[in-house]
Amino acid sequence: MSDAIPHKSEHGLVAIDLADEASLTAAFEKMQRRVAALGRSVAGYLVQEMISDGVEVFAGVARDPDFGLSLAFGLGGVGVEVLRDFALRPLPLREDDAEAMIAETRGAALLRGFRGRPAADIAALAECLYALSDFAAANSDRIDEIDLNPIKARHTMYSP
Repeated sequence: MSDAIPHKSEHGLVAIDLADEASLTAAFEKMQRRVAALGRSVAGYLVQEMISDGVEVFAGVARDPDFGLSLAFGLGGVGVEVLRDFALRPLPLREDDAEAMIAETRGAALLRGFRGRPAADIAALAECLYALSDFAAANSDRIDEIDLNPIKARHTMYSP
C-alpha cells in the first residue's frame, strides 16, 4: 500500500493465485526487493481474497478547479486507460444519473450479459455510484480525488 507507487502492477507489486503459505512468502519477499529497488515508501502490504467473476468497472471522483467535483464511471482495470470509455457527471448525482452513466458507456454491453453469461447486477452498481456521490458531496471540503478501480459488477444470482 503506497501513494508513492500509483500503478503497482506495472512494477510487479501485485500477486495473484497465492494458494499456500510458501507462495505468499515468496511473493512477499519478491515485492520487498522490488520496493527497495524503487526507493519508495510503503505503508504495508495488503492480502485479500480475489473475486474472479464479474465485470471490472471503475468509479472515480475528481475536482476540477472551475466546476468542482465530478464522478466518472467506465470499464475498470486498464480498460479506462486504453479504451477511454467512461461517462462523467457533476456531483451530487441526480435521480437516474447513475443508471444513465452506466448505459451510455460501450462497456454497458458487457454488463447486460453476453454469450450465455448472466447480466451484472446493474441496480447494485448504480447504488454504489450513488453512495460514492453522496460520500464525496458530504465530504467535498476534504476530497480532491477518489479512485475505485476495480469494482466487480457481479451477476444478480450471486449469493455468498
